[in-house]
Amino acid sequence: MATRVRSQAEIDRIQIASNTAQQMAGADEAPEDIALRERVLRSELSAGEAIELRLAELQEQYGTPGR
Repeated sequence: MATRVRSQAEIDRIQIASNTAQQMAGADEAPEDIALRERVLRSELSAGEAIELRLAELQEQYGTPGR
């Protein structure tokens, strides 16, 4: 599967739409989550890698047990 290359304008539009949807739902996002989403949109990480990184951060922060 080819990697999708997005322009900065497209990434900005996606970020704005996602942030707005989260706010409308009453669930503001953590800055860490926004940063990870941008890395996924830039094809620096896969969605799965971003999830694994965030879970590891949350486990370290809150001391939650692993799988």
